[in-house]
Formats: sequence, C-alpha cells, structure tokens
Amino acid sequence: MMKINLWGQRNIFGGGVHFSSFSDALSDFSGFGSLLVEYDPFGPDLRANADQTCSDDVNIFFVEPAHPIRVRGAVVKWAIFESDKLPDAYLEYLSHSHLIWVPSDWGENVLINGGISSDQIQVIPEGVDSSTFHPFMRTRMAKDDIFRFYMCGKYEERKGFAELLDAFGMAYGNDPGVRLYLKSDNFHSDLVLGTNKNSDLREHLKEKNLTNVRLVTGVFSALDLALINSHMDAQIFPSRAEGWGLPLLEGIASGLPTVCNFYSGQTQFLKPIKNELRILKHSLEPVPDLTAIGQSAPNSMWAVAPKDEIAAAMVEIRSDHSQWLAKAFRASSIVRETFSWTEAAEKGLNSLIERSIIQPEWSVNI
Repeated sequence: MMKINLWGQRNIFGGGVHFSSFSDALSDFSGFGSLLVEYDPFGPDLRANADQTCSDDVNIFFVEPAHPIRVRGAVVKWAIFESDKLPDAYLEYLSHSHLIWVPSDWGENVLINGGISSDQIQVIPEGVDSSTFHPFMRTRMAKDDIFRFYMCGKYEERKGFAELLDAFGMAYGNDPGVRLYLKSDNFHSDLVLGTNKNSDLREHLKEKNLTNVRLVTGVFSALDLALINSHMDAQIFPSRAEGWGLPLLEGIASGLPTVCNFYSGQTQFLKPIKNELRILKHSLEPVPDLTAIGQSAPNSMWAVAPKDEIAAAMVEIRSDHSQWLAKAFRASSIVRETFSWTEAAEKGLNSLIERSIIQPEWSVNI
C-alpha cells in the first residue's frame, strides 16, 4: 500500500514548526492519516529508513537530509530560502525531484531564475496556527501607560537588528514610557556553533546605551508566544529577507499593528493586507557575508530599510494607535482565514492529486 513519507523534524525552529503543523493538518484529512510515516532526515537510521520505501510511495522532504539517500517512489521537496540567488549545489539537489513546493511566488521566481523549470514548481504557502494566534485575547489585557514595541526574530544580521536599535534610539531614546521587547534567542546558532547570542545582544545594547529595551528569553509554547503578542502594542519587523517569516505572520494574526519590509517570501501573506500595514521604504543591497543568509550565491541581495525610516514608522504607529489597531484587526481576519495550516495541507494534497503523484486506490461496495 502506498505510504506518504514525511522527512522532517519536530522541533522549536521555524522548520520544525512547519513540519509538525503541516503534517498534523495533513493527518486530519479522512483517508490520509493512516498513510503518513514520519522519518528523521538527520537520524542514525536515515539510510535504513530510505531502504524501507516502496515504488508507489510519496516522499516529501521538508529539508535536505544529512547524507545523500536513495528513496523509491515519487519525491517532493520543499524549497524554503531567503536569498534571491541560490548556489548550484542546492539547485542540483532540488532538481532531482518530481515536484518542488515553494511557499511564495517570490521563491518560485528565484527558482526559475536559477534554471528550474516552472513545470516542476508549485507554490504551496505555509500557514499559521489561527486558533492560537488571534486578536481576541488583546481585548482582555490590562493596559498601563507604557507603549510596547515587539520584535520576534533570531539575533543575526539578516533580521535587521542594527537598523532597528539605531531607529529605536532615534525615535525614543531612553523614554520610560516606551519599551522595545526583543524575543531574539538564536537557538540554532547557540546549539550548533556554540555561540551565546543573547550575551552578544546585551553587549550591543550596552554600546547603544538603551535602558528601555527588554529581552524575552527561553523556550516558549505557541500559546505563550501568543500571550506575549497580546501584551504588545505594535510589531516591528525590519528583517532583510525571509523564506516565509512565521513570527511576522503570527504577530499579524494576533492583531498587532505591524511595521515591516515588503520583500522576499513574506510578501505572499503580506500582499492581501498591504494596505493595513506600515510598509518600510527600503533599498536592495548586496549581502556582505553570504554566511549570514543560508542558501545563497554571489551577488545575492536583500532589503535594508534606513534607520530614519524605521524611526518615523514607529512614531506613526504610536501617534495614531487606534487607527493602526483597526487596520491590524482587519489584517488578522484575512491572514487567519487565508493562511491556515489546513489550507496549506489541502493545497499540498491537491497538488499531488492533480499531478497524478497520488492516485485513487480505494473503492467502496454498498
């Protein structure tokens, strides 16, 4: 019997949330839950698991495995990246598949420009946990006189922390009535490379002499993150490039007035709500260090918003907060309806059926 083999990991990283949320949504569709098998692409049994696959299986790879493997059956690969130029080795990996899923039109264009045939690509947007991230808790939160900006993103150059901290200093200095909260743990860097990014960020804040910036650190559940969103007054997200931008989407779904760049993978869910956001003016600039952006090739570009533009946007959001809250609630309603994980899984299934990768096998006698 055909199996749908899902190659990924359930973990706290964005890729892990994608894998677990998409897989759970897929299993909820009648007739498909019993077909799903999860395999760890980094586990010790990688090659043994590959040997168990059959010719009528469907293999969906959420990430590139730790080692090259040969699987039987159809191969679908998720392509999620932040760069507008991709290395030949990554393009070669993607090309050896029956179908490539990418979460945005922007990502599809990057692949086509890299030489992948459009016939091999399907746009399958990711989703958001719309029952956890919603604006309804916001109306029940006690409010004081402090205005809270919030940024959730790993402390790394790609996320735009340099321009964000300069902008906050320009706009509000050490005003005790305004705070910037940063959820900036870089767990991957700390675990894999042995860094201490929170310590680095604290040193950065000392250099800027910003006393009204608070760090939110540690591993939190999705519900905890949603509660944090509900306590905040606005979201500031000057990231220079995103493959999807899950924290940004979660903040929008939570009803946070939002300042962000309109560039890269996040444009997929920003397009329907563009008029409800404070979009930053930015320039496309060369990526100075390709190790800062994951899969990338020479001449990669990303979007950099100037600090004075970010500062002006933060002032606008605070000055007319009631108007921006109304916009945020409209944006929340749109993204929660359009970009659920159920919708993502349904589009994925339709993609497999339309291309005859999955074919009907069952019949019912009545």
